[in-house]
Amino acid sequence: MVTRRLGGVVPLLLAGSLLGGACATAPASGALPTGAILSLSPSPSASPTPETTTVAVPDVRYQTVDLARISIKSLGLKLTISDKQESMDWQPETILSQDPKVGTLVDPGSKVKVTITILPKCDPSYPTLCLKPRGPDIDCSDLTVHGFKVLPPDPYHLDTNGDGIGCGRKLDKP
Repeated sequence: MVTRRLGGVVPLLLAGSLLGGACATAPASGALPTGAILSLSPSPSASPTPETTTVAVPDVRYQTVDLARISIKSLGLKLTISDKQESMDWQPETILSQDPKVGTLVDPGSKVKVTITILPKCDPSYPTLCLKPRGPDIDCSDLTVHGFKVLPPDPYHLDTNGDGIGCGRKLDKP
């Protein structure tokens, strides 16, 4: 049997009733480090059973999909995108959540499902106008509409005086 030893990892003999007399490797602290491989094999006195190897799921939250895919693949796991959520708070294709949770022991080849961010079609700072989020710089001379509602953070700086009205003209009040 080959056991991968990580920093701070010491052998731990687990009770025969739990693992049939198997010997396992675990960290001294009792918690598995992210990405640790736990290798179990029967003790010489136990009946022969096949070796089992599991992998601790790493934390890929708030990473880009490309970076997470490398991390997941290096552990013999597969990354799948299970959902997409609109967000202006994160760069597109940033992972917001994952399943299974961090540190869960899974078999090699298992899937790690993630929810990633996508940009909305229109910037929410301009609810009555559809301006592409994080698009090219726009100023009032580029627009045919004036006097539209603007909400913070106003990334295009179309509400220069901070009154909530874009491109200078006030909205008519009913």
